[in-house]
Amino acid sequence: SYYVYGIKDSGFYLKDVSLPQKYRFGNIRFDGRGMSADEQKHYLYDHVFKALNASLGYEDFKKRLAEESIRVTEHVNSKGAYGISFYMENVEKEHYIPETSRKNEGFLTSGQVNYVCRAGNFRKSGLQYTGALRVLKVMMGYEYLWVNVRVKGGAYGCMCSFGRSGDSYFVSYRDPNLGKTIDVYEKAADAIAEFTADERTMTQYIIGAVSDLDVPMNPAAKGLYSLSAYMTGLDDAALQRERDELLSATVEDIRALSAHIRAFMQEDLLCVVGTASKGKEEQERFLKVENLF
Repeated sequence: SYYVYGIKDSGFYLKDVSLPQKYRFGNIRFDGRGMSADEQKHYLYDHVFKALNASLGYEDFKKRLAEESIRVTEHVNSKGAYGISFYMENVEKEHYIPETSRKNEGFLTSGQVNYVCRAGNFRKSGLQYTGALRVLKVMMGYEYLWVNVRVKGGAYGCMCSFGRSGDSYFVSYRDPNLGKTIDVYEKAADAIAEFTADERTMTQYIIGAVSDLDVPMNPAAKGLYSLSAYMTGLDDAALQRERDELLSATVEDIRALSAHIRAFMQEDLLCVVGTASKGKEEQERFLKVENLF
């Protein structure tokens, strides 16, 4: 199958499979970089085909493309023109800023367990990331969340994360509870504010955090890690500072992190995939509830 695009009554058309592969979706480049086929398709749809639909003829079509900073190159052989390619010129880079909103969604299933997540961002409250948060993550996984969500609550598992960007979450999975688990999350800041541990226990938590930090990586993982660091501006100095904060973490440092938990929990961002009965019982917690089958 193929698609044919053209200008009515003008004798001009584009049939994508009639072109050589390198011209099939247009040889489009952005900022000196060749676009992928998918990127080209989307750009063609948004710009080239809109110009095509609005044009009165081929020359008008090229004029409209020029107004969009798209240059047309015609490809001909002994039989005549067999295709055209496109080249973007003087394209201004646009910075994508995602728009976020509080949805608090509940998705109801026919299953017997729930997956309960509360999330937020502590940086929005002016708090900074620290390596001690890695120790807090280990402690929460082995103590507070483990005891209250898994041991007492009966969930198959639980986890948490505190990211460098500030994005943080508490999650339970295969959890028989919904409201009770959210209550555990909401009491976490107060519990951490009263955290106590002896030196041996703190050392165990720190060792656990270091093991997460120094995970062996194959070449592919190293490449991905390096790319992520480059894209986010993470340098060696920041990594060393994070490591130093982790290694020197004290009970007082962990208690102080109750502010980070309180900050991200105040955003009250909730998402649950779970049983219809529990979802209906806790319906007032959601802004939207829908069936997921």
